[in-house]
Amino acid sequence: MAAVEAQTAATEACVRELLCNLLPVNMPAKVPPSEPNEVKMAYKAGLKVVHQQSGGQVCEYLGVDPTYGLPVAAALTRLDKYGPNKGCSGEAILYGCESWAEQRFSREYTVVRGGDVTSANTEAIVVGDIVYLQEGDVAPADLRILRASTVTKDTMSFQIGKGWVPQATEVATVLDASIPSHLGPMPVESGACQSKLLPSANNVALRGSSVVSGQLVGVVFATGARCVIADLKKGEFFRESQERLPRGIDKKKLAKVCEKVLTLGLSIRNLDHVVPLCGNRKLAVVLSISGDQLVEAQQCIKQLVGLAYNLIVYIKYDVDPARDLKQLPNAAVGTPINLDHVDLLNNQQAVEDSVTRMKSESVVLATGPDDMFDAIVRQVKAAFTDRPVVALSTNLMHQVGLEHANLGITLYTAHPALLSTSTAIAGPNGLSRLALFLKVLQESTEIGVGN
Repeated sequence: MAAVEAQTAATEACVRELLCNLLPVNMPAKVPPSEPNEVKMAYKAGLKVVHQQSGGQVCEYLGVDPTYGLPVAAALTRLDKYGPNKGCSGEAILYGCESWAEQRFSREYTVVRGGDVTSANTEAIVVGDIVYLQEGDVAPADLRILRASTVTKDTMSFQIGKGWVPQATEVATVLDASIPSHLGPMPVESGACQSKLLPSANNVALRGSSVVSGQLVGVVFATGARCVIADLKKGEFFRESQERLPRGIDKKKLAKVCEKVLTLGLSIRNLDHVVPLCGNRKLAVVLSISGDQLVEAQQCIKQLVGLAYNLIVYIKYDVDPARDLKQLPNAAVGTPINLDHVDLLNNQQAVEDSVTRMKSESVVLATGPDDMFDAIVRQVKAAFTDRPVVALSTNLMHQVGLEHANLGITLYTAHPALLSTSTAIAGPNGLSRLALFLKVLQESTEIGVGN
């Protein structure tokens, strides 16, 4: 309880600091006593040029003082009058299925109402709400950014010869707007933007965008069906494969296999990517894990080894194998993992040596810079030409590596850039179920000849 209260107090302090910095430039000239016409426009037709106006102007149009927020009664009136802030059908495509999309937004957000820093669930957020977002948050509605700030973060940098070295870093506020704007991670601004098109502006946080680093305060200018993400077409949520299925593959049976694994928690985007796995008893797996995934990762590693897959685990700096990972329960599962040795991958030769060890060891543990993940996937594909390569990661910097795997998997909680390019999305408990997904695909020999 004390830890929760401390976190709440810290969040409120961050919000107050950001709000105080709004006063010189973004304070609206006046807040009308009654609801402005622009609020009705925001709900009925949408506001298309908020990015070209100052934050103060936008707040004035929407009838809100950013340092005070909407009066509680006004927020409740808007919710009752215009309806809840619900998602669109396309979000089911982005996050894997409708229930995962609902879970992604099923949470409380920090808002300012009636002068208090409080919270509201996604559906209760209305046009004019002042919303605070920090690293890891996904925007619940379309926001005009009023203030973004750098934060000092304790990070680790990988140095040749030393491995991971702690350092304090000033981190700017970066937003991943790959969906809905098709813009990769980029720093944000709070001033007026000259861009003609709202989705390409760097001063808005559109629903579905995620905060990669830093923190921001914004005012909601669109909710529900008026959000930009609601206008996207099906093909804009992920990159569809242009490859044709191999001759002899029964597309209907393959689709049924994908439906089966979806009931287990894995959404397959492109059918052709699972064909090499179906009926194939050999697999090579590249797994990336961080400290907050240890419980699921432990179960996943044991199960993958038990299925005799070739496995390399790329660990982040916050994972100490000797401390955090458990040894395999017995020799029947696999040869013991060397928990006291982690390969430091800082060049191609080191990658090649680690991948070579995959042929004789149950699990190879490795660490290094984020950009080496792609090198690992490529080398595994080159070394294991007789089997498909599966890669799983939620690290935004591992996007290219996932694209090069036969089946690149991320979790439904990942950043939009990963969600829009990965060939498969895993739902809740997806990491611990990875072995189950792959085993079902391996046993699917009915899709056609040659599998």
